[in-house]
Amino acid sequence: MEEAHATESLIVNISSPSHAPHRFAVKVSRQTTIHELKELIVTRLDTKPAVVSAADQRLIFGGRILNDKDTLNHIFDKVSLTFS
Repeated sequence: MEEAHATESLIVNISSPSHAPHRFAVKVSRQTTIHELKELIVTRLDTKPAVVSAADQRLIFGGRILNDKDTLNHIFDKVSLTFS
């Protein structure tokens, strides 16, 4: 069953209170790493005039800061997700 999940895509909702847009969604593979997700987020933020790098970001889920090397599959493996 885990192998089937690995090929699925997820829509991840991002909230960024300090940058515009404040809320947006990205569709990514479950095999996407947190670092890759951060790089994608950089391309979506309107950061003018300040530049925000992936290294400057802190992604938090479930009350903890996520590790750049972890995949979304690893993080969401034990979480009940809603599929629509």
